[in-house]
Parts: sequence; C-alpha cells; structure tokens
Amino acid sequence: MITGAPFVVGIAILAAACGSKRSERAPTAGADEKYINSDLAPILAQVEAATVPLSKIRPGDITQGPALGRQLTTSRSYLAGFLVGASKLTPPTAWKASLDALTAIVTDMAAAVDDLQMSADANRAEMFADAHQRLVAALKRHADWKTALTNGLAAAHITQAPLPAPPAPTTAPPIDRTPNPCGGPCPCTATSIEKTGDVITACILARDYSVSNVYCASGKVMFHETTGELASCDAAALFTPYPAEKPGTPPERVAVCGPGPVTKSAIGITSCVLDIDLVVGPADAPTTIAKKSRILYRDANEIMAAVTPQGNETCFDAAGKVVDCKTN
Repeated sequence: MITGAPFVVGIAILAAACGSKRSERAPTAGADEKYINSDLAPILAQVEAATVPLSKIRPGDITQGPALGRQLTTSRSYLAGFLVGASKLTPPTAWKASLDALTAIVTDMAAAVDDLQMSADANRAEMFADAHQRLVAALKRHADWKTALTNGLAAAHITQAPLPAPPAPTTAPPIDRTPNPCGGPCPCTATSIEKTGDVITACILARDYSVSNVYCASGKVMFHETTGELASCDAAALFTPYPAEKPGTPPERVAVCGPGPVTKSAIGITSCVLDIDLVVGPADAPTTIAKKSRILYRDANEIMAAVTPQGNETCFDAAGKVVDCKTN
C-alpha cells in the first residue's frame, strides 16, 4: 500500500521550512509545484479519464459486446499514455516513490483491462469476473493514492491546479513492458535479485504482480537472459494463453489456464495448467483434456501434449489428433 509516501514528502518539506516566517516557502516548493502542476498533471489527467468509466464496469457486463469493447479500448489507450509519459518524467527526489507507486498501480490496472477484453472476446464469464476483481483492487489502490497525494500536497503547502483535459484517445498498441517486463521496477525482495550482466534473470516477487502480461503470484519468477522477458512463474489468476482464432469458436475449445506453473518464450505461452476442461481435435474425433492438466504448446495456439496431475501424457499432432508420444 502506498498511502504513506506523500506524507513523507510533506514532512520533509515542512522540516526544511522550520524557523522561517509563515509567508516563506521551502526552497524546493517551487520545483515541487512545477512538477505537480506542469509535469505530472497531463498524465494524471489520462489516468482520471481511464478510471472514471472503468469504475462503472460490473462483472455482468461481459454481455455488453461492442459497447464494452469500445469502453475498454478507450481506457486502455489512456492508461498506455500515462505509462509512456511517466517513463519520460524525472520527478524531484521527494516525489519519485509516489510516481513509482502510481506506475505500479496503473500497470496492474492495464493488465486487468487487457484480461477483461480477452475474456469478453472468449466469452469466459469466470475469467471476466476474476479480471474485474483485480480491476476493482487496482481502482481502490488508485483512490488511496489520490487521498495520500491530496494530504501530502496540503502538508507541503502546494495547491494542485485543476487537471488539463486529456488528449483524444487513440487505439493503443499493446503496452510495452520491455526491457523491463513489469513496466517499471518489479516488486522483488531486495536480496533475491539474480542477474546476468544488467539483465535480471530471477527474483522473488514480494506480491502478486503482472509480468509480461501474466499475473504472477508472489514467489519465484524467472526471466530470459537475452530478452529479460518472463520465462516462468506461478500464475495467480485465470487467463487465456491464446484467444480464439476464429469468431464463434465454442468456449470449450478456448484454453483457460489458472493458478499454477506457467512458462513463456518468444512465441508466447509454452505451458500452463488448465482451470477447466478443454476440447481439441477435429469435430468428428474430439479429445477432452481434463482440467488441472498441464498443457504444452508446440507453437502459438498449437497444443503438443497434455499431462494429467497423475503424470499420464497425451500427445497431439498439428490438427489436434491424438498420436503416439514416442513418435510425435
């Protein structure tokens, strides 16, 4: 939780002003006020433009179709705009922790929005509800951040000007989380970070966090040495590794993975644990892969094998037909 950071700022500024006349201001007040009202304000406006409609989304809105899609696309565009803008800011030292905290909140919010859209496209109500729960949690953290900011500014005798109007939304590309897969500093415990050169290869996440579009549970997470992108972690929430390739794909033919080990490479998700049964193969000879099975991908959206919790393996060809694992 981030509510205390701006208060530290306020205390520091007040301490610097001790012994001066009431009309005098701390030496850093001018720079801090410029940062709040000139540098930070435009990207804060984008967060506000995103969160107002997001706060109105309900778990049952998966049925809203194109209207929901437009709403999510607009909000996601604003969240992406904030992250791009925040990455270019150099805040005064006293405000750096506050910006980092907001960046982490917006990154989590953007990941939840991505999953809302993906689950709506796949018509997965349980996945949509899970993503909505994460969105609500991020919105609550954002509200707490705003309260702390207001109190911190009051303590520092800084008046926040009204936020400017945000720019017109655009169709945002996927939020770029490279070269850092967390879109900012990963919340790793200080003594757990392992590196190869400048690239983090492993660490212990202090809390559940979105890493390379996978919502990873707190604990060990591994990264690829060459790209710094996610290699493996334990998923903390439901997700669809690959959306349906064709409109109208039956829900039972779209994989939904849940809590459990996830691996990832340059092609995308390479293995995960099913949260529900999955049907693969041709319509005249389908195969049902039982939930809790670990599925392995040969290529994007092409399942190579499935392993049950008991260790029984079934292999598939490119068309989804069962084949001998020794020759596949």
